[in-house]
Formats: sequence, C-alpha cells, structure tokens
Amino acid sequence: MPQQSDSHNDISTSTECYTCGTQVGIPVFHSTTCDGKCQPDWQASAGSSLFPIQTHPNYNYCPDKVLDPRSVLVKRWNRVLSVARGMALAVDPLFFYVFSLHVGEGGAPCVYLDAQLAAIVTVLRTCVDAVHLCHLWLQFRMAYVSRESLVVGCGKLVWDARAIARHYLLSLRGFWLDVFVILPIPQVTGGCWYALATQRIISCLQQRCETNKYCDISFSCSNIHHKSPSPLTMKNSLCMDDDGPFSYGIYAPALPVVSSHSMADTILYPIFWGLLNLSSFGNELEPTSNLVEVMFSICIVLCGLTLFTLLIGNIQVSLNVVTARKKKMQLRRCDIQWWMSRRQLPSGLRRRVRNFERQRWAIMGQDELDWIEELPEGLRRDIKRYLCLDLIKKVPLFHNLGDLILDNMCDRVKPLVYCKDEKIIREGDPVQRMIFIVHGRIKRSQSLSKSKAATSVIEPGGFLGDELLSWCLRRPFIDRLPASSATFTCNESVQAFGLNANHILYITDHFRYKFADEKLKWTARYYSSNWRTWAAVNIQFAWRKYKMRERGPEINLEMSNRSFEDWLKRYAAVFMSVRPHDHLE
Repeated sequence: MPQQSDSHNDISTSTECYTCGTQVGIPVFHSTTCDGKCQPDWQASAGSSLFPIQTHPNYNYCPDKVLDPRSVLVKRWNRVLSVARGMALAVDPLFFYVFSLHVGEGGAPCVYLDAQLAAIVTVLRTCVDAVHLCHLWLQFRMAYVSRESLVVGCGKLVWDARAIARHYLLSLRGFWLDVFVILPIPQVTGGCWYALATQRIISCLQQRCETNKYCDISFSCSNIHHKSPSPLTMKNSLCMDDDGPFSYGIYAPALPVVSSHSMADTILYPIFWGLLNLSSFGNELEPTSNLVEVMFSICIVLCGLTLFTLLIGNIQVSLNVVTARKKKMQLRRCDIQWWMSRRQLPSGLRRRVRNFERQRWAIMGQDELDWIEELPEGLRRDIKRYLCLDLIKKVPLFHNLGDLILDNMCDRVKPLVYCKDEKIIREGDPVQRMIFIVHGRIKRSQSLSKSKAATSVIEPGGFLGDELLSWCLRRPFIDRLPASSATFTCNESVQAFGLNANHILYITDHFRYKFADEKLKWTARYYSSNWRTWAAVNIQFAWRKYKMRERGPEINLEMSNRSFEDWLKRYAAVFMSVRPHDHLE
C-alpha cells in the first residue's frame, strides 16, 4: 500500500502529462471527462504549459465552464455559427436599400427611411449578431492548445480560464477578428451602386433647388415614414429623367429602380448589375468626371479582374488534377511508341506492348507503390494489409496461416498484370517468384514427350511457382533457383500478386514451424499444379492398366497390332512426369 501511494503521488506531482507519458504515437490532446466531485490526477497535470504545475493558482470555478473544442456540442455550435455568418453576408447589403427619395405633390423632394424594411433588416442582423456575441463569450471558455507544448510534439490543452481569456484577447486572429466580423460592413457591389446612385440623385435635387429660390429640399419626411413614395411624382421630376441635363454616368440604370415601388426590383436589379459588371470587368461602364464615381468604377474593374484570376486559377488546378493521370499516360505512351520505332520492333510486339500498357493503366493507374513506400512503416503495413489481405486469403494455401505471417506477406507482395496470350514463364526457366492468381485463368503446359504434353487450367485462387517453396525448405540449401516444370500462358487478362524468391525465403526461414504443419502440407500438395499433373498422369496410366486387365484375352490380339513405339511413349510419359519434391516431410 505505501508503494502504491508513492507512485500515485509521483504521477500527481509530475511536471509531465500522465497521458502523454504513457502513450506513444500521434500526440493525443487531453480529454475533459472528469468527475465533478473528484478531479482526476492526470487532469491536474494536463494544465497550462505556461506555468509549472506546482505554481498553478487555485481555481475557484467549476471545470465544466471550460469547453473542450473536440466535444460534440462545440462542433454543433460551429455549424450554427457558419449558418449565421452566411446569413450575415446576405443581410448586410440590405441596409443600403432603406434610404429612398420622395417628391411630394407640391414638388418638394425629400429623403425618407423605409421603416418596415429597416425594422426587418435590423431584427435579422441583431439575431445574427446575438449568435456571434455568444460565440465571443464561448471563446473565453474554450480550451486551446498551447504553442509551447507543440514544440515537444505533444499538444496540451490549456484549462486555465484566465490564460484562455488572455490568449484570446491578445490574438489578432481571435478576438479582434471576431469583433471586425460582427460589424455591419457591406458585402455586395450592387448595394454600393444603389447607395451611390441615391446620393447622385440627391446631388441633382440639390442643384435644382439652388437654381430655384422657392425650392425647399428636406432630408426628413416626417409624414411618410411608413409609406411608399408615389411613382408618378418621382417620374415627373427632371432629376429622374436619364435624358435630362444632369449626367448620371454609371448610375443611369438606377433611376427606374429608385423610382420603383417594388422591393424585389430594388434588391434584385442592383445584384444583377453587380454580377454583370464584375463578370465583364466593367466594360459597359461610362463614368463621368465625378471622383467617387471614377474610383467606384476602378474598384469594380479591379474586383472583376481579381475574381476572374481566381476563377482561372481554380479551373487550372481542377484541370491539372483531372488530367494529370491522363497526361502522364499519354507521355508514357509517346515515349514507348518512340522507343519501339527506334528499335524497329515488329507490329506484333508493338501491339502486345500497347495492350499491356492500356490494361496496366486501367487496372493499376499510376504507380501507387512508389508513394506507399514513402509512408511510415506502420501506416504502410496497415494500408497494404487493407489492400491485399482479403485477396491473399482467397488463396487456399494461406487460409490457415497466422496473422503475423499474413502481415509479412502483405508487406512484400506486389501487384502484377498480364495480358492475354502472354507467357508468364517457360518450361526450364528459373522460377523467380510465386504468383497468386486473383482474376483470370492461366494455362499450364508440361511436355511429356516430343509429341505429347499435359495441360491444365489454373483458376482464380490458384498459384504457380510452388517450386520455390520446395527450394526454400530444402536442406541442405542450394543457391541456384529451381527450374520451372511447365510453361504458363494467360488464357485471358490476369491480375495477380507476386512474391519474390528472396521474400519467400525470408518467410519460410522465420516461420518454418508453420510450414511443417501437416494440414498445410496437404493443402500445398492439393493445389500445386505440379502435384496435380503428376497425379493425373499416374491415374490415367493406372486406369488404362486396369482396363487392360479387365479385357483379358483380347489384350494379346490388340498388343500384336499395336506397335512397340506406342508402348514406349506411354511408359516415357510416366517416367518423364517425375514425382514433385516439396521437402515438407
């Protein structure tokens, strides 16, 4: 018991985090799961890295007030905040439309405020701002990862409320950016255009009133706060005529919009005008010499060019991503075609090369093994296990192998692709790898004599090159690779996995006890193409010998009519089919 308490105190007073000290691999941020009555010792050691653990102040708050940025509640709140910010982008430009012009029946113009629209926009913006204010408050209670803890590779969440508040206030990308976002700043070019057009109309009215001493322009319409202006009186004004003496420049299309009593037209047409001019880089704009109008036109042109540049850049990136593989394939095909022309290969070989390249690219794409090999060993092993394990288990020979052996095989196998009528290996050639068929069929042909051959078909799930298994298990070991006992030709397109001889030797040396298993021995013999051919030849010879004994006296007459050469061919077929040796006894 005293030893347990000492170790317990060591953990609680350590300056290192218990979670970080006991876990390896990718840094894990600390969880906020805790007991409200008794705070775990490991959480106390996972406090702010800005202060030593021993000098942490005594907190007089509940730990539940500090939120975990990875919790489900915080993730849901982030979605709500994203929706609110999207609404703010749509609501902000509506503030430009609350001011309108009105020319009364007596001819006295005035500027009035559309109280109904202003109330709706204000309420919507207030709701959005309320959500953002809640976000500001939550940021003062949101645990963050201290930058100092990332230096050693293990991120630690800071739970000190004072440190969190100080970090948030001093961050330019934190509190001050959020305060800037909450301000009602316009976002749409059309709204600016509508507001500037209204200002130009007011300037026209002021000039007209300066020439008439009886004109009284007012910027307050107390009697029509909640009314819509009459479109007839607006259209009769000289300042509302685009053919009048006052030059409006780029604001001329806004005259019917300002005089319109339709709120939909007032909002949608400026948006259309902004999209039209941004997409055309302001080609249709003909500004006057007014300084504000010229600067606004310059901003529209620059914004249009910027958006177009960004659009072209994004399209180019997308096209590069989409066509990168295709370009790589085309370049490879051009190089291969040039090489075949330079070497003057015959048309048959050229056709086979093109078919192989086309099939390999359709199945495997770009060489994925190159970048997989660059990954960390553990990650690479897991990826190869995910890609190859199910396919390797389709081979009956590997059904009963342990996970450790299968993992070593998955880490060493390589995908292979063969075209139709392609010879994988010829009889007598050294066997360099075992091939496990995933898709397709392979024809096996073994010569028994000059005029006869034993043929069979290897289906998906079968394998070839099992001579390497005997070669690896042979004692004493011989460095010379075994010769192939048959010729293997693809009947159709074949997808397979290959395991090189050195890899098989490594696996059999390290897991020899498993390959000495009796069940595995019979499984290997059952699915071995060599054993099957040997067994088929001997069964056929035994069956013929049995039929000859059954026929009795007729056999002598038949033997007299049959040439001695035919009998030699039969016996030669038996003796040429040498019994395979797998060295598994």
